[in-house]
Amino acid sequence: MAKVAGGKGSGKTPGAVLQKKISDLGVAVSTVSGALGQNAQTFKKILTDKKRIDIELALQFAKLFGDTPDFWIDLQRKAGLDEAKKNTKLQKKLKELKKLQKVEKGARGAKKVAAKKVGKKPVKKAAAKKPVAKKATRKPRAASQSSSSPSYSGSDSSF
Repeated sequence: MAKVAGGKGSGKTPGAVLQKKISDLGVAVSTVSGALGQNAQTFKKILTDKKRIDIELALQFAKLFGDTPDFWIDLQRKAGLDEAKKNTKLQKKLKELKKLQKVEKGARGAKKVAAKKVGKKPVKKAAAKKPVAKKATRKPRAASQSSSSPSYSGSDSSF
């Protein structure tokens, strides 16, 4: 039986819970990965929280361990939120955001008010340019055409 490596976090990550369940059952990791049709490398990524548990895996884990798919999805969602809360770049961006305020319909300057709420300057729209009409130019008539209207003979087979 393969020994399950320790996961990161406080034991509430999907990988840590999965490791605990495998350990409690006393089965080999290879047995579980084989039952799921996962190769060893992919399954190790799940155990170490380097691969997220998607809906398909949640359904498989629920069937295999007698849980619900929601248990595994919620576990992954909470782990994702915890990870996002630790992301300093994201936290900085979140601090800069301001809550949007409802803009009354028909209020004058509504776009200006809404833009100020998110900390951006309103963008002025450029006046739409009207297309310039081009003068129609006539092609000079051939010298052989003397009549003012073109003649048509029904025998023309070029159509």
